[in-house]
Amino acid sequence: MSTFKNEDLLKINSGLVYLSQENTDAWMKVGRNIKKIKPHLISFQESHTEIIEKYASRGDDGEIIKGNDGQIEFNGKADEADKAWDQLNKEEVDVSFIKISSNEITKDGKQTSLNAINLEPLLDIVITDGEE
Repeated sequence: MSTFKNEDLLKINSGLVYLSQENTDAWMKVGRNIKKIKPHLISFQESHTEIIEKYASRGDDGEIIKGNDGQIEFNGKADEADKAWDQLNKEEVDVSFIKISSNEITKDGKQTSLNAINLEPLLDIVITDGEE
């Protein structure tokens, strides 16, 4: 089991989602890893929603105010919201990932062409060199 910050877990999740869409032979391990982090992501989203509920500006009707750009407004409470957001991103969680060998990321036994930028968060954490 390893410890990860929430902000890193979000990046790992993005990499896993990308890999899941590439339809590789490692689909089962990818899916199991997504399943392992799902509860942490749900908890993260709930905490994120709490920050918005606590600090967002509200109109007379009680609705959260958004600017012309669609961003939530935090009039006078932006610094507090930013601190809470930073703290949430830095919170650590323990996850034990199922390792996937780089040799397993194939389609029908043949190497596939994948985007290295999308996979970078997975390197050495989920995806390892060579055989498992």
